[in-house]
Amino acid sequence: MARRRSDRQVFPAASGGPSHLQAIHAVCPHIPLCPTGGVSATNMLDYFKAGAMVVGVGNNIIDQKAAGGRRRAQVIKHRS
Repeated sequence: MARRRSDRQVFPAASGGPSHLQAIHAVCPHIPLCPTGGVSATNMLDYFKAGAMVVGVGNNIIDQKAAGGRRRAQVIKHRS
């Protein structure tokens, strides 16, 4: 039997920011929220403080050109 995902994606998270996620979480605290689209290393903690159970990250965390070119050192440097 396939397992269902229980969290709900909030996309694009950047359009409302952590305050929007916090407002959703305030009225629906039982729904696990997953903001994606605009989450970065700089604002990730803000989303968790606002009520996110998990966050979706991508281009804001990993240098896509470096990853595609298999330049591991540059990928790690971008993440820091």
